[in-house]
Amino acid sequence: GGTINVITRLPEAETDHKVAMEVGSYQLKRFMARASGAIFGSDLMGSIAAMKTDRDGYVDNENPAVEDLADDDSLDTRGALRWVMNDSSQLIARFDYSDIDRSTGTYRATGKAVDSSNSPLSGLVIQPDDEFDIYTSYDEPEVDQTHWGTSFEAQLGLNEHWSINSLFAYRDLDYKTVEDTDGSNRDVLFTV
Repeated sequence: GGTINVITRLPEAETDHKVAMEVGSYQLKRFMARASGAIFGSDLMGSIAAMKTDRDGYVDNENPAVEDLADDDSLDTRGALRWVMNDSSQLIARFDYSDIDRSTGTYRATGKAVDSSNSPLSGLVIQPDDEFDIYTSYDEPEVDQTHWGTSFEAQLGLNEHWSINSLFAYRDLDYKTVEDTDGSNRDVLFTV
């Protein structure tokens, strides 16, 4: 077990910005932008970053009523405000928002053995010719995930030996998944 702690980088007074775009296979389009710097003098600083990704699915679904799987339509944003009160005290506010919409499904159709040969009952399900294609029964397999959070941190220096640190945070997650776990044209779980 373990914990991963992801913390938005603190904004600095120096202005920094970047814009990038990426294109690639399966109609991938990704746009990224970030900016950071002083808002008011050198005491109040802010940063913001955003990334938007769109990509077609790369797992072929031979069911004509269902789009290809493993596509990506996501938006991620994060930002921070930092107020430096003096050399030993500051207030920090962070926020993030993410909206992920992907089609999902199994990566191997039911009826295939580990070595990709047909299993004894494989005739009961549609078997695509390509071992990496599938034929799902659900009209819209998806993962729809929206989460956001915010935190407020106070670092107050009382003297050279004592300080008070306080952190308040809130997170919210909405998650929905519809998945054809057996990757077959049957509406019930079918494994062999």
